Amino acid sequence: MLHRTPFRLTLLASAAAIIGVAASSPAYSAAFQLKEDSAVGLGTAFAGSGSAANTPSTVFDNPAGMTQLPGVQIALGGSLIVPQATFNGTARTAFGRPITGRSGLDAGNPAVVPHGFITWKPDNSPFAFGLGITSPFGLATSYASDFVGRYQADKTDLRTININPSIAYQVAPWLSLGAGVSAQYGRAVFGSFINSSTVATSTFGRPTSLPDGYFHLRGDNWAFGYNFGALIQPGPQTNIGLTYRSRVQQDFSGNVDYVVPAPLNLSSRFAASSANAKLVLPDTAGVSITQGIGPNLIVSADVNWTNWSQFKTLSAFRTTGETLAQQPQHYDNSFFVSAGAAYKLSEALTVRAGTAFDKSPVSNSYRTARVPDDDRYWLAIGASYKVLPNITVDAGYAHVFVHSSRIGETSTTGDVLSGKYSNAIDIFSLGTRTTF
Repeated sequence: MLHRTPFRLTLLASAAAIIGVAASSPAYSAAFQLKEDSAVGLGTAFAGSGSAANTPSTVFDNPAGMTQLPGVQIALGGSLIVPQATFNGTARTAFGRPITGRSGLDAGNPAVVPHGFITWKPDNSPFAFGLGITSPFGLATSYASDFVGRYQADKTDLRTININPSIAYQVAPWLSLGAGVSAQYGRAVFGSFINSSTVATSTFGRPTSLPDGYFHLRGDNWAFGYNFGALIQPGPQTNIGLTYRSRVQQDFSGNVDYVVPAPLNLSSRFAASSANAKLVLPDTAGVSITQGIGPNLIVSADVNWTNWSQFKTLSAFRTTGETLAQQPQHYDNSFFVSAGAAYKLSEALTVRAGTAFDKSPVSNSYRTARVPDDDRYWLAIGASYKVLPNITVDAGYAHVFVHSSRIGETSTTGDVLSGKYSNAIDIFSLGTRTTF
């Protein structure tokens, strides 16, 4: 039993490191949902993530799969997401005058999304246990202060840390069930410039020219959810996974600050105060199949649905109840379809490839400069190399082709941003798996 102590200390230190990195690393992905929880999964464009049951990331993807992982297994790693979101277009004020500023700016910010998992299946027990630490939602876009659309968006930063203990039970040789609970920390920051000239002109009834102001809202919160899954094995080389993860309602609590020129700074409308905002992160469901073909080839496919349609409006309020901002979103439900394969070249080396279609929940009518999202196509490759009998190194890469998207967004002061976004994403992932 003496060898357990350093193992536990190492695990705790690793978990603390993951939380630290996640707390300091924003991310950008489809809408603002993140799939990057495994280098193995990335290599197949996450095909088979709910059914393969061959890595500890199954804690998050389908907890029922933990019954297929004997002993103690640990997976640690991270993904570097390099997005591109370049806007080209123009803007005009509520009075139809052109807004000066630059276009052709890339709002994407590279970011690291870490992950960590541990599973334990006692010998000769139908039970298995696990813990996962991931970042299932995240977003970061930022623009220069002279961006032509600065009244729509300047800085947007959403970060989540999801701590997910889980349990699984093998009901029969062909059926396993699993469930987990999530404690999720969320932090959000929203910033944009204020067209002080438009505000003053509307207030005083005559043309007035003033320097730009600034709006800054920040808040954080802990919230809770749950997930469950089933793993069905109708044959020795066939796995079918069914999964569901609940929505999580983040009720952010924080502060709002304004910087505005005189005489607007005398108005209570621009007074700093405590504030709150609600963001419902959607529930998801999926069906996954993994099929072995001979001793070396495995093929997989997944269909995942995300209930984005409940995301109607992004609102922020002072704690007194006064509305600070209210922006319609009207997201549509979306789906992610992927197919991939893994081939074992030798006892040490396995290679992977996959492709996916990711349907965006953002419609043309409600696209914003904060989330300039559209449909995307994935191409992915990956490999695993067993450096020691109990240690494997995993790597994955994906390029995500994103449809060019048009935008026609109106700010709270009536300024209209019109143009087109050119988007793309590169994802690099590296991880290690250790068995005990």
